[in-house]
Amino acid sequence: MVQYDFKNISAVPIGNEFVDLILPRLHRQTPNVLRKGFNINHLRQFYTRKVKETEVSFCDKLSTIIEEFPGPDEINPLYNDLLSLSFDRDHYKLALGQVNTARHKIIEISIDYVTQLEFGESLKQCKVLKTSAIGEMFSVINEITPSLAFLEQIRQHMVRLPWIDINTPTLLVCGYPSVDKACFMNRINTGASVDCTTKLSVNFAVGHTEYKDLRFQVIEILDRPTFGDCNVIAALTRHLRAALILFFMDASGSCGYSVAHQAVLFYSLKSLFMNKPLVVVCDETYLMQIPEQDWKLIEEMTSGMGGYEDKEEETVLRISNMRTEEGVMSVKNTACERLLDRRERLSCIAEGLKNKYILACQEDDIIPQTDLDDDDHNVSDLLVDSNVLFKLKELEDEEGIKKAPEDEEDDFVMAKEHVSEAHKDQLVAFRKIQPTLRFLISAFESDLYLIMDTRKRGRPEAGSFNSNGGGYKKSKQEMESYSTGLGSKSKPCTKFFSTSGCPFGENCHFLHYVPGGYNAVSQMTNMGPPMPQVSRNMQGSGNGGRFSGRGESGPGHVSSFGASATAKISVDASLAGAIIGKGGVSSKQICRQTGAKLSIQDHERDPNLKNIELEGTFEQINEASAMVRELIGRLNSAAKKPPGGLGGGGMGSEGKPHPGSNFKTKICERYSKGNCTFGDRCHFAHGEAELRRSIA
Repeated sequence: MVQYDFKNISAVPIGNEFVDLILPRLHRQTPNVLRKGFNINHLRQFYTRKVKETEVSFCDKLSTIIEEFPGPDEINPLYNDLLSLSFDRDHYKLALGQVNTARHKIIEISIDYVTQLEFGESLKQCKVLKTSAIGEMFSVINEITPSLAFLEQIRQHMVRLPWIDINTPTLLVCGYPSVDKACFMNRINTGASVDCTTKLSVNFAVGHTEYKDLRFQVIEILDRPTFGDCNVIAALTRHLRAALILFFMDASGSCGYSVAHQAVLFYSLKSLFMNKPLVVVCDETYLMQIPEQDWKLIEEMTSGMGGYEDKEEETVLRISNMRTEEGVMSVKNTACERLLDRRERLSCIAEGLKNKYILACQEDDIIPQTDLDDDDHNVSDLLVDSNVLFKLKELEDEEGIKKAPEDEEDDFVMAKEHVSEAHKDQLVAFRKIQPTLRFLISAFESDLYLIMDTRKRGRPEAGSFNSNGGGYKKSKQEMESYSTGLGSKSKPCTKFFSTSGCPFGENCHFLHYVPGGYNAVSQMTNMGPPMPQVSRNMQGSGNGGRFSGRGESGPGHVSSFGASATAKISVDASLAGAIIGKGGVSSKQICRQTGAKLSIQDHERDPNLKNIELEGTFEQINEASAMVRELIGRLNSAAKKPPGGLGGGGMGSEGKPHPGSNFKTKICERYSKGNCTFGDRCHFAHGEAELRRSIA
């Protein structure tokens, strides 16, 4: 059940208090000045904002009221009964419902007037609509003013209710006024003050005390219950299960009520005390001699109490003076001990203890416990053989014969033949190089990606090259990784041993040192001899003139495991478009027939050259490069023929242009971008050297 803190409920504004809250907020949070020249759209937005801000302010306040007040079914049952004594439950629900209905009405009013403001035609019309909207909202609030006043009254009542814990042991003090109940409460209370309700129909005080390091709750009924008006005590006794009744009596009659009158009050509450421990405290016994008739009446009051199990315990305490410390402590200790004696401790056995528990009929059994039923745990299959120790010794002797010690330090036995001293040295040497052999075998089984590049690049680790023919120097991390055959670097870096070099340097995940340098890696991966340095980017003299490839060099004869490689061919930029072909016909045909990937990239240094990059296996690259050379040859042969027969703009039989021809009188725009697909057949000049003047 949800427990609410009633002291956190905000005050409910009533009537004109809403006006005092909403209008100042509206003036603070919205603009208030209109200037000449504002168009109609600005005026509509100005007054629309006023209406919406008023709606938000009303809805926020009403929503706060609905959320802070608990629902009737969400309150603790004890407080629900106490509130029901002062207010009607149905009236409370109806008031909350009216507040919720008013909130929805205000939202509907805002939507209606905002829609009308969108069609406002003048300043006066928009202002009238705004005033009407705010006026209707205040009218809705005025309609629910009685409900808001009722909720504020309930809030004030809830705030005064003291906090009661129904699970704490409680001493319920009742009796006529002036019988030293307040003196008892003030003496035993250990809190800062006694929390009580006053000026309400439910009047009681709540205090707290401690006994044997336990916290006890003390509740005093402040009013004088009459016949049929015992609802407060009924609510408390109904919900406070761990409660003890302390009924105070003044045996001397100095409180203004005789013993007979106090007995009548006790009998009116007797039905509420059923099944509850009771202690009758008789005070002021030192003032006068109490008649025997009054003592009999007091004993009759406690003799008929039902549900009290221990009849031998004293239920009547005779206190000479309650105003002394001795009398107060006597009543407190007696009442607290009675409550502690009535505590019921529920048996709680842990599951782990249940598993270890042995039945009484099985405690003396020799046979170990099993999962069999209780009737079948003594079975003949569990009987132990008397010769079990003898059989165990025989098994141990037989096992010891099979595990005869072998001298593994001096003798090497292989295939039941003794190994000679020469073979022994070979075996020792083989064991030393076993990690290296294991690494070489794993290198052959893995895919080694070799990148072939005819361009010469500087290696990032050129400064660490060993001129003695031992390849590159090894780092400490690589030496440790190679010597053990373990670690993260278990394969040689193919980029490092290629002409392109490894761009990662020391951050590379592969080895940059292998004993024997390039020769060892070439034997491991069948890379072949080191590739010779080839002069590149120079115009060839005997391979087709200026349209031939620029120093292209085919890759060496290398066999691979199906690995991928790349090759680059530098050609004149004017041939790039012809190699691609119109719509990429030529390049697509080369890729389709050879299976290699062809791409054209800018040259690193010379802007007049283009790089044709081929990617694929060695066989695919060789076939594709042959097709590229054949295509370049066809272009060169076509360039040597005179471009005659071009219809009025061509050239004569002697290679001179006809009069009035516009052949190559303008620079080709595609040529400057490197994507001219016509080559020498282009009618425009490919450079200043080919540009000529037009002949009129």
